[in-house]
Amino acid sequence: DAGANNVAVYRLYNPNNKDHLYTTSANEADTLASIGWKKDFGGKPAFWGAVSSNIPVLRVYNSHATANGGVGNHLWTTDANEVQTLTNIYGWTPEGTAWYAVANGPTL
Repeated sequence: DAGANNVAVYRLYNPNNKDHLYTTSANEADTLASIGWKKDFGGKPAFWGAVSSNIPVLRVYNSHATANGGVGNHLWTTDANEVQTLTNIYGWTPEGTAWYAVANGPTL
């Protein structure tokens, strides 16, 4: 049980371009599954994020990125400076807070 203060984060896989997408939107997951994406974990959440905390996980999108031969690419980060750099210099589109992290992990 995830608890009342957590939000489901779903993971989908696109077999055509071998890309993964994480989303808290069951509607987005269902829509992508209807056009060929595969729901990982049998459609159950991959993990649980917090409904709110002081650690937002931010999502940005680049329609011109062609990772693995696909069109478009998403990136998730807790670093607001990274989002600003990707947006201002490289033309990525900020999509806001995707979910909140429960805790900071190790710095890589």
